[in-house]
Amino acid sequence: MKPTDREEWFTVVRMPLARARVLDSVLTLTPVEASDVRERVSRLLRLLEEYEGVFEVIHRVELGLLNYINLEEPVKMEISYIGFAVPGLRKRSRMLPVLFKIVLRGEEREFSARANLEMFSRRAQVHVLPGCIPPLCGEYVEIEGRRYVRPPSLFGTIIDPFVEEPR
Repeated sequence: MKPTDREEWFTVVRMPLARARVLDSVLTLTPVEASDVRERVSRLLRLLEEYEGVFEVIHRVELGLLNYINLEEPVKMEISYIGFAVPGLRKRSRMLPVLFKIVLRGEEREFSARANLEMFSRRAQVHVLPGCIPPLCGEYVEIEGRRYVRPPSLFGTIIDPFVEEPR
């Protein structure tokens, strides 16, 4: 049986990540933590449906006494995004403001960055990854110029989310 392309609804969730350099350490802050992609997407969808206002992600850092000497610019943050496309799901568009905040204890200084957690639905064509051997075929979908991939898996299901390919 040869796999074929099909069209279906997708809900796309674009999650912001804050990468922060605190002196010599690098931290990655996310709105939700999870052990796998399916659980992370489920938590993101719940957060988008239930939360109102600005969602805050706070990380507290304890600085040693020697670190206070060279505190010209102790924290640098940059925002990036990772996207997930959930097949067979159609939800209303929503945007949730996220505030990433790092608090330096001892000095009680705060550094923050803002981003948006986004959700929207689109209809898209699902394609089989080239060079696959049935029944282990990965799939991809292109939505608004971004490519989302679901790699082949023995234990995967048709509801597993697609993950955005890095640019």
